[in-house]
Amino acid sequence: MMCNKSIFCLCFFIFQLQFSVMSVQAELEWESTTSSHVASIFDREVTAKFTFKNNGDTPIEITRMHSSCACTTGIPDKMVYESGEKGEIIATFKLGKRTGMHNKFIKIYTDHSKKPTATLRIQVKIPRYVKFSKKMLVWNLNELNNRKQIRIDFNYEKPVLIQNVIDKSKAFKIQLVEKHKGKSYLLQLTPNENIDIDKDMLSVFQLQTNIRLPEDHDDKTKSKAEKEQKPKYLSYSLFAKLVLPKVEIEKPVAE
Repeated sequence: MMCNKSIFCLCFFIFQLQFSVMSVQAELEWESTTSSHVASIFDREVTAKFTFKNNGDTPIEITRMHSSCACTTGIPDKMVYESGEKGEIIATFKLGKRTGMHNKFIKIYTDHSKKPTATLRIQVKIPRYVKFSKKMLVWNLNELNNRKQIRIDFNYEKPVLIQNVIDKSKAFKIQLVEKHKGKSYLLQLTPNENIDIDKDMLSVFQLQTNIRLPEDHDDKTKSKAEKEQKPKYLSYSLFAKLVLPKVEIEKPVAE
């Protein structure tokens, strides 16, 4: 009987120890560690919310976070979470000039483990809504009479109309040819006749479309005047450059 009682006590102790370890090791329970998105034509960044709960018996502190790319950041709503408390991490992925499918990761470290408690993943599909055959055209002085062009192709659910092309330098003749309505264009540029330049010149062309921007698009302005000056329609910038020949200066010959 004493032997059976000892075995029972030992088994009960092991069970209690296992249950205690499981409670401590449970740590953060995540609703999901993956967030999938499709970027819109307006997006410059994509944000994702990751929610979790401390289902352990003791407080948990997020000690540090590490992202797989400088373009991706994560911000917790606070650093220490009591037992049973919920929290969230807001992850932001800056799109830049990227297109295609992208997977970005954020590793979360806590004071309950030497290893990351979780690896969060932001999965973003960035369609190529617009494609330019070139972003810049270049002329040398001996080809100022030449016409050059940039092909512009839109891949958007609605027709995209280029309503205006602005050239503040007024150094070029501009012709916009619509190849396929709302889809494809040729921007043809020819330097103006008798143009006189004494140094390299760069012109910026602003292509204004009929796609209206959302009211809160990139709203970092503060004053009413700044908000009124914000562009209301989606636009793109292209460039043209006139290049002077380089003049080599003869170095004096030492006598």
